[in-house]
Amino acid sequence: MIRKVILGISIIILGLFCNLQSIGQAKQPYLFFLGAQSYVLGNLENAHNMFFAVLAENPTHSPSYYYLSRVSVELGEPHTAKRYIDEALRIDSSNTQYLNHKAQLLIELKDYKAAEDVIIKLIEKEPSNQKNYLVGAYLMLETNKADKAIELCEKFEQLYGIDEKMVDVQRMAYITNESYYAAEGYMQRVVSAYPENIEFIVSLAEINAALRHDSVALALLDRATIIDPTSVDVLLARTNYYKITKQNTKFIESLIPLFRSADMPVEKKIAIFKSEFMTPEPYRENFSLIAQLMSTLLLTHTDNNDVRLLYGYYLTYTGQIDAALEHYSATVEQFGLNEELTERILEIYFYQKEYDKSKELARRAYNSFKKSKFIESEAVADWLAKRIGAAIKRLNEGLKLFKDDSIRSSFYAMQGDIYHQEEKMKKCYLSYDKSLKLNPNNEVVLNNYAYFLSLEGRELNKALTMSKRANELSPSNPTYLDTEAWVLFKLGQYTDAQILMRRVFALDGNPSGEVLMHYGDILYELGDDFLRSEEHTSELQSHSEIS
Repeated sequence: MIRKVILGISIIILGLFCNLQSIGQAKQPYLFFLGAQSYVLGNLENAHNMFFAVLAENPTHSPSYYYLSRVSVELGEPHTAKRYIDEALRIDSSNTQYLNHKAQLLIELKDYKAAEDVIIKLIEKEPSNQKNYLVGAYLMLETNKADKAIELCEKFEQLYGIDEKMVDVQRMAYITNESYYAAEGYMQRVVSAYPENIEFIVSLAEINAALRHDSVALALLDRATIIDPTSVDVLLARTNYYKITKQNTKFIESLIPLFRSADMPVEKKIAIFKSEFMTPEPYRENFSLIAQLMSTLLLTHTDNNDVRLLYGYYLTYTGQIDAALEHYSATVEQFGLNEELTERILEIYFYQKEYDKSKELARRAYNSFKKSKFIESEAVADWLAKRIGAAIKRLNEGLKLFKDDSIRSSFYAMQGDIYHQEEKMKKCYLSYDKSLKLNPNNEVVLNNYAYFLSLEGRELNKALTMSKRANELSPSNPTYLDTEAWVLFKLGQYTDAQILMRRVFALDGNPSGEVLMHYGDILYELGDDFLRSEEHTSELQSHSEIS
């Protein structure tokens, strides 16, 4: 069957371009026939060669340039394709097939202005081809010509009336041009032409809502709801209306049927809940409604792991720590342990200072998932429980289990932190050195190492180099900037230290007492005249008040 189809295509091509002459009498049409046949069969290299052979015989053979352009598109060479189609149009500028191909090619190249010019030519040559009006209007919107897009859409409407395919682009053109009343009038005509189309009714409702025609907007939404009470588009439009008009209670109430809907992706529901309700503001007036909304989501998607995690996070966020732990534990019993669930439970255990439980869970998670973060969690549990030897031992075990430099650097960094807390600075610096050898860009280690050296007042040039590197890696970290300023202070470079401290205050609106003390020491060393400056005295005072 396939061979018969190919043979038929071949005969048609041969007939078109050989004008029924014998192959022996017309070399050029025969070469073109071979090229077209190869193109149809997918032999692009042979097609390319045949079309070039035609052009060697006849350099003005525009169909060969056209097909060379199509071959180049197939080969993923759009710029080469454009050169060929430009040559074809130079020879035959009125060929609408060539113009259509060039327009598609320019859109692919994102040259929308040039594509728009080609489409306008096509509209002039093929005024009955309605698709070109649609493409042309979209291109005009892309090139910020809303006025021209409106003119083209209105011309189309005069010629062909309201067409479903043109509605979206014409509505967008009016709104982009901020012609909201024109958009309203147009969508009224559209809804009259398509009275059962929910999408159009919702669009008209949204425009009326934006114009604060509240009663009209609600009436339209009610109308759409009667047509399809379960439509996600209608439910979303209603929630958006209540949100825009700041009717918080009705907004949350309108989300409940939306969260019950099986037609709305669960990922979108989760995203809405996180963005709207994981902030303190709505809980003051609508705590019970938000709890109902969360319960609706949980009951609708009982077996969805992300929903169950969200519910646990919601309980934690609202201060229901014990309930969150109970929920997480029930989830583990029903669905088993996973990494994120483990991390959530560990957070609660650490908050409750349940270090033995933390260690047990972290060990279980490591045995299940073989992730280095759970070895670190074990070590932290021992560290916080004052089992320093056990913490160091577990990190040493981790060093044997993992060969990745970044992971091993992290283990050594934690050992250094533990030794620092135990005031074993020689072992602390040795661990930090090992960490930086494995990962020279471990910014936390660079900062801590530099700060601890500055506190001891030794190896300050080394400390400055490390601190500068930490700030290169994380340029807007006020803690790292404070460290560098303090190292500069220890080196006697008070002016440079003061400049850095100003950046610290710009980044951190609530600096710690330690930071304020550093700044005070820097100002003091800059001299009494500086301290008596009204500007800087008030500056230090204002920062002290913030603290």
